[in-house]
Amino acid sequence: MHTESSSLSPLEELLHEEYIEHWLQRAESLLSEERPEAIHAIEKILSLVENSPKISVERQLRVHHQVSRAFGFLGRTEEALEHALRVRASLRQQPPQKLTFENHYILGRLYNRRGEYSRGLRHLYEYFEYQQEQQDIFGQYKALIFIAENYTGLGEWDKAIEMHLECSRLSEFLEGEDYRFDSLNNLCDLYTLKGDYGRAEEIAPELEGGLLTVESVHLKSTLLSTLLELRVRQERWSEAEQLAEQMKEINENEDSSSFFRSKIDSWRNIGVLAFEKGDFHEALEYLEKSYLQAVEKQEYVLQLRASPHLIKAHQALGQTKKALAMTKVRLELLERQQNHRMTQIRQKAEVQYQARLLQAQHKIHLEEQKQQMQSLQQLQAVRDDVLEHLLHDLNSPLHSIQREIEVLEKEGCFVGESGAFYGDEMQKQVQRLLLLNQNLLNLTQLETHPLHKEEISVSTLLFSLVQEQLPHAQALSQSLNVDNQLLTECTVFADRALLVTALQNLLSNAIKYTQPGGRVVVRAYRQRELLCLEVEDNGPGIEEKNHSRIFERFFRCGQHKTGVEGTGLGLSIVQSTMNQHNGRVEVESELGKGSCFRLLLPLEEALCE
Repeated sequence: MHTESSSLSPLEELLHEEYIEHWLQRAESLLSEERPEAIHAIEKILSLVENSPKISVERQLRVHHQVSRAFGFLGRTEEALEHALRVRASLRQQPPQKLTFENHYILGRLYNRRGEYSRGLRHLYEYFEYQQEQQDIFGQYKALIFIAENYTGLGEWDKAIEMHLECSRLSEFLEGEDYRFDSLNNLCDLYTLKGDYGRAEEIAPELEGGLLTVESVHLKSTLLSTLLELRVRQERWSEAEQLAEQMKEINENEDSSSFFRSKIDSWRNIGVLAFEKGDFHEALEYLEKSYLQAVEKQEYVLQLRASPHLIKAHQALGQTKKALAMTKVRLELLERQQNHRMTQIRQKAEVQYQARLLQAQHKIHLEEQKQQMQSLQQLQAVRDDVLEHLLHDLNSPLHSIQREIEVLEKEGCFVGESGAFYGDEMQKQVQRLLLLNQNLLNLTQLETHPLHKEEISVSTLLFSLVQEQLPHAQALSQSLNVDNQLLTECTVFADRALLVTALQNLLSNAIKYTQPGGRVVVRAYRQRELLCLEVEDNGPGIEEKNHSRIFERFFRCGQHKTGVEGTGLGLSIVQSTMNQHNGRVEVESELGKGSCFRLLLPLEEALCE
């Protein structure tokens, strides 16, 4: 404001001050009616004062006082506090007057919004004592409402209840039913926040009656908000839904800024209600509206109330980073609350924050692993597809080579003077390539193709496979049979082709590696909750250090000693087959004492008598 000497004539100065006075009175009138148009009057006053070469100290005080009232009314807490503190600083240099105590009232309310409850109480008690001296019932009523709010913020429930009960008594001396409903509403809200739902329920019917009689939209919105909070906390969802619909209607049809706090509360409770119904997107919509409106109005306590529900909504939708960010905001809000109750809540919130931080980091790590796994699976799928096509395509030329060698043999090509056919080694290598090709194809299909399960008689299967392999065993003077004593009559649910291939590999290995005149036995039996299929031989055995490695692809042990040809894929196929059937393969073997390979299938995969 300008303080230099006036460049206007005395008459012009008088007219200018009268014009400012006109707008001040208009602002006071609009603010007393809680009409949002008051802000236009305030903006006009600020414009006039800014351009005034001179204005009295008293009028400056009144301007700042009305500006702080208007900004407080509109929820612009920090701007309101700035002007209120200017008034406070000026009033300290003058004798106490009515404006001094009005300033105490405004500062008390503003500090309450910021969560500075102890400071708010000091100012409000100054105002209350002044109103007692003036015997102003309405002034005492106003002061006690916000004194109670500050005690609530401090967690001093009994003192807060005492203040609201005194408000209820004073309301009897005030004209109109609205004050009675307002005091009852405050008591019900306090009991609800305290968790004393029994006392709150005693008051609720009167508030429900008030909804039918009160004319003030502001009060009706406040009553609805309190009842909605109570029903949500009681988990009486159907009643809460009805109240929420009424609240939505008021919020949509009324644009008054005078009841923004009840709007913020109701949006929060509508969000909580939607969350309980499992509609997380609607919950997030209303909770964000509640929180963002509280931020806009600089209502720190209402931001604090909305924050835990907003965190839950973000978590429910898998928005981990947003949930973590909101948890951090909640901690910052709790830092503003300077009292024992909030200190305990803050400590708990810090623990929750650390836990959520670890959860978030773990979840992000899992997401990264999941993405890496998906990328790897996609690459593996491409690799398997290419490999399968390549193996199929490789079969044709190998078979062609095999047929050409047979033709050459019939035509007498590559026959030496002794009559020996020199193409034998060629045939042998082609056979080896065909076997390797088939085994690779089997492994690829095991990993990529679905199982085709059917009922298979275990005894029939084993006898069939033994008969198939018997000529190979007899060529080496080996005995090959099924152990009838342990055989259990079972029907197994399995992919026939895969199970046959697995057992063929075990039988073929047992025959190849067992010395001439040796013994190979096949048996089936039940072991607790498992069906066991065994192939046992008395061959050379396997060193213990190689027991786990023999199932690796292309690993072969003892080939240089035995001279047995193979691809090193047979046991890999056996293990993959068992994995596909939720089973496993075991080996018992000792050098010089033979080997026993055991296939174990869960009993849910089989029916045994």
